[in-house]
Amino acid sequence: MTEYVTACQIPSKISLLEVIRFVEKADQYDCYIVIEANRISINAKSLLSMCVLVSGIIKGPVTIRTSGVDAKKALVAMERLFSLHLGSEQIGAAAGVDLPRTEISAKRFSASSDQ
Repeated sequence: MTEYVTACQIPSKISLLEVIRFVEKADQYDCYIVIEANRISINAKSLLSMCVLVSGIIKGPVTIRTSGVDAKKALVAMERLFSLHLGSEQIGAAAGVDLPRTEISAKRFSASSDQ
C-alpha cells in the first residue's frame, strides 16, 4: 500500500469548531490519516485525538501521513485545510462542511437593548 507524506505548519491557535471541521473532512476519505509532531502521532479521524491541537500541545511544523484508497486526495485536502487557516468560515468552505451559523438579527438586538 502506498503511503503519502507531506510537511505543513499547524496554526498557533485552532478552535474546537475548526478541529471538528478537520475531522469531518478527514472522515470523508477511505484511508488512514496521521498527524505527527514532537514524537506524538494522532489520528486525524478521531475528534478526541485531534483535540490535542486545540490544547496547543502540537503546533508548528508537523508531518501528515496518509495510506489507503483515497490517500493522495486526503493528503492534499488536509494540507490545504491547515494552510488556509484564515478563519472558520474559509476553512468550512474549503472543507466542504456546512455548519449552522448563529445569527442575531439587528432588529431584535436593537429592540432588546432599548429596554
